[in-house]
Amino acid sequence: MKEIKLECSTNLNDSPMLENPVYEFESNYRFTSKYSRWRKVVHEASVTVLLLYDRIALIPSSCEGTRIVDALKKLIGLESDKIIPSAQSAAVGKNGTVSDYVDKFISLLSNFDADGNFGLYGFFAYELIDMKLGVCAADMPIGIFFLPEIMSVNHGPVFRYSMAGARESEPKFGEWLTSKDGIFFDLSKFAKGESGVYEHLYDFSQNDIKSRKIISINPSFTVSKSTAISSYEIYERLKSANAAPYNFYMSYQGCDVVGSSPAMFMRVKSSRVETSPICGTIARGKSEEEDVIKINKLLESEKDDYELSECIRCDIEAKKISCEQIDVVKKKEIEKFANVFHTSSHITGILQPGRTIGNVIEDHVWPSTIVGSPIAAAARIIAESEVRNWYGGAFGYISINNEIDLGTMIRCAAVYKGIATIRVGSTITKYSRPEFDRDELYRKASLILGVL
Repeated sequence: MKEIKLECSTNLNDSPMLENPVYEFESNYRFTSKYSRWRKVVHEASVTVLLLYDRIALIPSSCEGTRIVDALKKLIGLESDKIIPSAQSAAVGKNGTVSDYVDKFISLLSNFDADGNFGLYGFFAYELIDMKLGVCAADMPIGIFFLPEIMSVNHGPVFRYSMAGARESEPKFGEWLTSKDGIFFDLSKFAKGESGVYEHLYDFSQNDIKSRKIISINPSFTVSKSTAISSYEIYERLKSANAAPYNFYMSYQGCDVVGSSPAMFMRVKSSRVETSPICGTIARGKSEEEDVIKINKLLESEKDDYELSECIRCDIEAKKISCEQIDVVKKKEIEKFANVFHTSSHITGILQPGRTIGNVIEDHVWPSTIVGSPIAAAARIIAESEVRNWYGGAFGYISINNEIDLGTMIRCAAVYKGIATIRVGSTITKYSRPEFDRDELYRKASLILGVL
């Protein structure tokens, strides 16, 4: 029996105006059959869940959150966090696998009795893969998620989750100040990450490709720009300028992440696992006639076809570990966005009996299109050269009924103290030319630079 029963109320006449949410996730893209339109907004969170290398920390941000954390403490044996004063934590074994970690994290939801919209909303950082590689970077979180308290779905009514039997005399909306205890790591460093010198990585990568240590690699670099525009306004402008399957906004202690991503990481529903490797880029034309020419050029590109084929191969190999009935629904199709065309594929599988959500996430961390191949070898080179934090991670939700929708965090920026940091990458293969790859990087960065 699930011990924490959450009632869902839509009687919010006493709530304040719900602007600038802590989390928003929206698809306003239907160019291909893979995607539909939807929207999920967490206006206020009850609990912030920080994923750390040695523990999972739960920080209440409201009276409701305090009740939830207290209830979980009794159920699963949480202990007071040694670093974050207001947090309760669950220890994680230092030698555990990604699947063990993710399954333990998701198991928090098994304690709740709530409707299907309740879940964990946030993102896994790119450095989740470091756990898989046995590399530790313990000064930064490998994920930040929220349990919703006030949220809305698909422009419908705003509703609130509250524990059954809550006392009417307790504080109402807005009377509880969000705790700042969660700021225990360097938010400026988290926003900026670290980058190697792109030209050096390019030459280094080409040497490894020629010696056949790797087939491809996807290094990244950053562009920073000061801005007076609010993070949420940047997000709204991105949605307006570029319809995309994964628009996302998240605000954490003054460090915000915004994006308009073309790339799926993973969807899971009723044991059906979906992915969509996306690779191959060309700038849009200035007319419909030019667009047709650009599309044909992209479809005929030997370099782009090679890159996408390699991403498909890596994805299928990942699915063979934890899935059955693997099907390449679409081998190659065109995706149209505001400033570029991409080629993508669509691959599905059925989760094998006995395999878990943690297993399938570990098997697919991360897509070849943002790492390279072989993934483990390319990821080690990246780990020695870069710290990505939010870039290349997976943003979305895991619902109480184990439905998952996660987009890959590209075409995005972190905004902290008026500085927007944009990180972009491109795939380097034996067909690459530095001048062309550099142009591709700036085309990708131009989307966000154009709305700042």
